[in-house]
Amino acid sequence: MSGSKQREFMGGRLVKRAKGPVGLVSVVAVTSVLGANGALAQAAGDCITPPPGGPADTEICNLGTLTGGTYSRANGVNADGSVVVGYSDTPTGSRAFRWVEGGTTGDAEMENLGTLTGGGYSFAYGVNTDGSVVVGEAGSASGTRAFRWVAGGTQMANLGTLDAGNYSVATGVNADGSVVVGSSTSSLGSRAFRWVAGGVSGDSGNLQMENLGALNGGAYSDAFGVNADGNVVVGSSGSSLGTRAFRWVAGGISGDSGNLQMENLGTLDGGSSSGALDVNADGSVVVGTSDSSLGVRAFRWAEGGSSGDSENPQMENLGTLDGGFSSAARGVNADGSVVVGYSTSSLGVRAFRWVEGGTAGDAGNPEMENLGTLTGGTYSYAHGVSADGSIVVGFSNSTAGERAFIWRGAMQDFDNLIASFPVLANDSAVAAAQQQRALGQTMGQGFLAGDGQIAMRLHGGFGHTAQNPTTVGERSTALGRSVSATVSAMPLPWACPPALPAPTLPTTALTCSPPRALPLGAATAPGALPAPACRPVPRWAGAAPRARSPAAGCWPMSTSPPDRQRCKAGA
Repeated sequence: MSGSKQREFMGGRLVKRAKGPVGLVSVVAVTSVLGANGALAQAAGDCITPPPGGPADTEICNLGTLTGGTYSRANGVNADGSVVVGYSDTPTGSRAFRWVEGGTTGDAEMENLGTLTGGGYSFAYGVNTDGSVVVGEAGSASGTRAFRWVAGGTQMANLGTLDAGNYSVATGVNADGSVVVGSSTSSLGSRAFRWVAGGVSGDSGNLQMENLGALNGGAYSDAFGVNADGNVVVGSSGSSLGTRAFRWVAGGISGDSGNLQMENLGTLDGGSSSGALDVNADGSVVVGTSDSSLGVRAFRWAEGGSSGDSENPQMENLGTLDGGFSSAARGVNADGSVVVGYSTSSLGVRAFRWVEGGTAGDAGNPEMENLGTLTGGTYSYAHGVSADGSIVVGFSNSTAGERAFIWRGAMQDFDNLIASFPVLANDSAVAAAQQQRALGQTMGQGFLAGDGQIAMRLHGGFGHTAQNPTTVGERSTALGRSVSATVSAMPLPWACPPALPAPTLPTTALTCSPPRALPLGAATAPGALPAPACRPVPRWAGAAPRARSPAAGCWPMSTSPPDRQRCKAGA
């Protein structure tokens, strides 16, 4: 059945990747790439199931790098998990990439998005629902600017800055790609912005880019996420109480007295700062990081919620992985039930997936699941999640170096499973013929496969088989005989990346002036999460700290230890 993929069957389970009913033909086709002992004849896929230290019936795949690159990081994924965006180094500098599953237009599946005119670098941070619009920041002849890249169109466009600004970065994009959010310098300092295609309510010098202001008493704000329709924006802002997570609602009236559209989300119990990093599709669930009486923790804020902290019932502390002391939430799925990020643990920093009401997680936190690492890895970070919560992207170190990854969960798709039953029955004749051709075997009443292959037992005879590529129930054989089949799919032995020396990661101190009490700072040593610190400027592998931060302060991007961020106002 078209749309079906081999990895839809892992460990004998039909997983969420199925796009509609799954035919038996796709299952049998797996045997054509298996050797006599069930070994997978895989080239450079670098997929592992299960991930080292991760849950069974899941896989993690190394997405590689752009040509000539030594590292890559994934920051966002589209709704169905088929498009991933991030950045990779290249011989000519860091470049934003767009990885398309099965794509052929880039370096294999990874496409180099280039830079703005006159620029020498670019970084992608967000992607829209169908994967056709990518946003981030790039160098240009005028300095660092927010960009919006459109597939098949004008591609990378400079979004400009707020009035009197000299720097901007785009961090999020809505479902259809028409609304972009981020931060820009301005005549008033660093401010969150909302850019609307064809908009007229923005600054006088850039009508499409609207200054979202700040919370009462705040001197800065940064936007990181936007909901599906573009009317809800989340981020962090200074305030009279310190740095706080905010939710800005177009036309809202429940915000601060000086900015009715911008609502202060508060902190976890005992906290002094918080920051919001993502929002779900309808804008009702916000995730991010807050300090608390227990330390820095990932939070999930639910509008009207009551399961949160005693002092802030809408904000729930998501805890940590077993043995951990801090955590951070970076992404949330469409309905708000799945949150991804990273946490310290007894094994080091690990990507996590938190599932509301889940039971597959750590013993001390059943809702929070450790996703493991790539082969040879000692840390991993999750930055984005698909709409249904089954696909997670981020980065991990490995024996091959630091790499962007895509993690897929084996979530049962009962609707498609039930719909698949008639297809499995009616396709059995087609499957039997394809199996016979692929393996060169003549099968009688039974067939016993080797380890890792497909076991099939056929009842009844069959003649020449013809496939009718139409709807369920419209498959037939020349003899018109009905055939039934029993299929079992064994776990596939995915190949591992080649063994290479692990990279030596630098360690630098974090300095920022003026200091910002926002728990999004960089770690000062590999495998550790920071205490509340300044908002960092990322430091890319092998490069000096970026000297592009405005006088207003430092810029938040990645919060991961490998960055070894160091930031200083006006640098």
